Amino acid sequence: MLDRFKKIEEEVNNNPFNKLQINPSKIGIIISGLPFAYVIDYLRENNLESHLSYLKLTTTFPPPKRLIQSLIKNLKAVLIIEELEPFIEEYVQRYAKEVNPELQIIGKEIVPRHGELNPTIIQQIFEEFLKRVQEYENLLDMIIKDKANTVKELKDNENGQDLSLTPRPPVLCAGCPHRATFYALKGAEKRANKNFIYSSDIGCYTLGFYPPLETIHTCLCMGGSIGMANGLSKSNESVPVFAIIGDSTFFHSGIPALANLVYNHSNVHVLILDNLSTAMTGFQGHPGTGIRITGEKTKKIIIEELAKGLGIDFIRVFDPYDLEHAISIILEAINHKNGPSLLIARRDCSLIAFNRSKKNREKTQIYIIDPNLCNNCRICISTFGCPAFFLDLGTNEVKIIENQCLGCGVCAQICPEKAIIEKK
Repeated sequence: MLDRFKKIEEEVNNNPFNKLQINPSKIGIIISGLPFAYVIDYLRENNLESHLSYLKLTTTFPPPKRLIQSLIKNLKAVLIIEELEPFIEEYVQRYAKEVNPELQIIGKEIVPRHGELNPTIIQQIFEEFLKRVQEYENLLDMIIKDKANTVKELKDNENGQDLSLTPRPPVLCAGCPHRATFYALKGAEKRANKNFIYSSDIGCYTLGFYPPLETIHTCLCMGGSIGMANGLSKSNESVPVFAIIGDSTFFHSGIPALANLVYNHSNVHVLILDNLSTAMTGFQGHPGTGIRITGEKTKKIIIEELAKGLGIDFIRVFDPYDLEHAISIILEAINHKNGPSLLIARRDCSLIAFNRSKKNREKTQIYIIDPNLCNNCRICISTFGCPAFFLDLGTNEVKIIENQCLGCGVCAQICPEKAIIEKK
């Protein structure tokens, strides 16, 4: 085993996913994991990518000693960016003694030892790091100047409006079936004249927390939605409690919690948002897709059949694009008081459906707003919130960005004036 490990220690230096970039600089960075994306964005935004040497690590143990020493042997200072404990930093200190004993190593003294890193924290880390090494490279002034020039240049060519600081909140994609499901939930709330409790999970659908949908009350951990709903349902059985979970997350860690609902005879309405993919993290397959990670076809596990095996009596599958049918299913479910119910909102992820139609050279039927029918009530914006809609500040009219419309047609169902029509 030890002999094999020596071979592994050498082989990791040849891992093509480790990236070493040597530039004519006396300072460098070593980064591992997701923070590399934040770091590279920061370097590019501040025109620093060619001014600093860096090593992106995908192999953290055993660390690629030869690569690390190649980076640090001619440096005066190196910044180690890693989350949590100073694991790589300790190895760099050890390796530096062999090739560069005078190297200034800066890590956990300015990089947080707890929590996740993000772009804002990365910016703070760099500002502090560059102050400390300014005697080697006078980069801080250059960053400030470049940032000011970049903001000045970010003007809209058409009307001169400064777009550099325009906020863009996280939002579900145009045509996303989850938006339609959330809209149906709010519609069912109104018709039942009740407020529902929404115990959610981690996925694209967590964006349902934001206005105008606002259908997420809790989000704790992957698979936590059903377990939390189980407890919430015991506190007040007159309030409908929904556990919202995606198909991939359900297969990952929702099945034991679903069994627990049956075991405890809990009146929880489990709503599985089945977009037939692991959409949030790259469209990987899962047991419900029938496709293995290798791309090979395999046994497809049907959610509703699995639920029957667990002893759930009330199971309904619906297409979220059909709003009226979806609302009727939800209202039927909240009147089911004999143990858990399972609702499956099944519709392909809009991005997968769009890419498939493009591959098959199929045309997408898009929608437009008929200005002769629209009374500018703005329900499409204020209650639905599809990013294909925008308010034309020149005419004060709601319009649809045609190349963003994916043709789901849900907006046409919610317009009280029937002003949203198919484009001929």
